[in-house]
Amino acid sequence: MTIKHIFTDLDGTLLDVRGNLSETNKWAIYYSELPVTLVSARSPLEMTDLIDQLDLDSPQIAFNGNLIFKKMILDLKY
Repeated sequence: MTIKHIFTDLDGTLLDVRGNLSETNKWAIYYSELPVTLVSARSPLEMTDLIDQLDLDSPQIAFNGNLIFKKMILDLKY
């Protein structure tokens, strides 16, 4: 069986007990050729900084699986 996608919890799994992302985890995700989805009880707003830090563009899961969302980048012109 081939792994096609990585799903990971945040607190205590991807993040340490202080809620920080280790450099090891950051670079492991950066160099992964697989899409990564964060799964959390948190709201999308609480996940945004981590999504940006990891430069994720795959769908993410919030509110204990009650919401699947994808961060959209808006090209605003003034």
